[in-house]
Parts: sequence; C-alpha cells; structure tokens
Amino acid sequence: MTHDARFMIKTIKYSELLIMLDMLPNYIEHHLKYPESLIGKIFGVFTAKREGMEPVYMALMENTVQLKQPKMLRYKFDLKGSTFDRKTKGVVTSKTDRKDLDWLELKKKTKLLRISPINKHINHILRRDVDFLKKRGLIDYSFLIAIEYSTEKFKPQKEIEKRIRAGILRRSASKSLHHTFADKNEMIKQIEVLKHDNMALLKRQSVQ
Repeated sequence: MTHDARFMIKTIKYSELLIMLDMLPNYIEHHLKYPESLIGKIFGVFTAKREGMEPVYMALMENTVQLKQPKMLRYKFDLKGSTFDRKTKGVVTSKTDRKDLDWLELKKKTKLLRISPINKHINHILRRDVDFLKKRGLIDYSFLIAIEYSTEKFKPQKEIEKRIRAGILRRSASKSLHHTFADKNEMIKQIEVLKHDNMALLKRQSVQ
C-alpha cells in the first residue's frame, strides 16, 4: 500500500496473469466506455525475478477502499452474492471484512443505502460490470463496501439526483485511462504489442 492509500501491489498467480493479458483489450475498452465502472483499476503487471527463485508476478492496482477520514471508518463489507458460510466469526471491529449475512442483518436494523437515486445508479453500474465479467467466464469476485462517519452535511435528495445526472459521482481515477488512450485504434495497437511482448517473455521462462 502506498503512503497515501491510493495504490496497492498484489501478488498474482501465473494463471491470473494469462487471464489479464487475454482480457486486456476488452478490460480497457470497458473502462473507457463506462468511466464509472466499479471494476478495480489495474495500472500495471510486473514480474520480479531473482536467481535461484521462481518468478513473482505482481499487479499494481488502485486501492478500492479510499476513505476521506480513515479514523472514521465504521463498517467494511466483502460481498460475494451468496449466503452460504458468509457470516463473520470471532472478534469484529470496524476494520473487519464483514460478509453477506452481516450486510443483510445491518440493512434490517438501519437505513443503510435506502436513498433510491443512489441505489438505482449503483445497481445500473453493477449490472454492466457483472455482464462484462460473465462474458469472460469470471465468477470469483467481490463487491467491496466501506462506510465511514461523515462530518459533511447530508445533501437533500434533489441535490443527489442532480449530482448523479451530472456525473459528479463518477470515480475520478478512471479519467486517467481517457488521457492515456484518447484514440481507440492506438489503444488496440499498444495492447497487442504489450500482449506479444509479455507472451514471448512467458514462453521463454517456461522453457527455462
């Protein structure tokens, strides 16, 4: 995790690396077409090699849980859309990744996410993202939610609807993709070069 909590490095498996390379053109195109997508942003994949050791594959990613005031964190959820064995056990704190059954229990007790304009907006984004992952045969993913106390005055419903229509609630990190690949043809060209170079490197490593 970087000092400002904006980015993180995660180790990945060789098989996951191949999946990333294969879906890379569609992945970038999805983010360009839908800037507000909630699919995690991956900015680079790297291989660390050291003599006498197996290669280590890593992905540089956007931290999906960026809080304005980390000390004000109240809840964290890791939702998979299943209730089987999805109840948090043991000591639970504000930093604990709670699960689906915990989420359902909390929704019954509180007014959590009952603001209809935001609900509809998020559901619309999620359906597009799920369709994208479904077409690529990917099913092992989570929806991460962090809820923090806010010192800002709550906006009335009309103001929320106005902000949604204006697109202000879009995630700012996705804008960098537009600047990087302003031209779609150039984007595809660069991706194909990247895939070719990486596949050649992986083949050489497998032979060795």
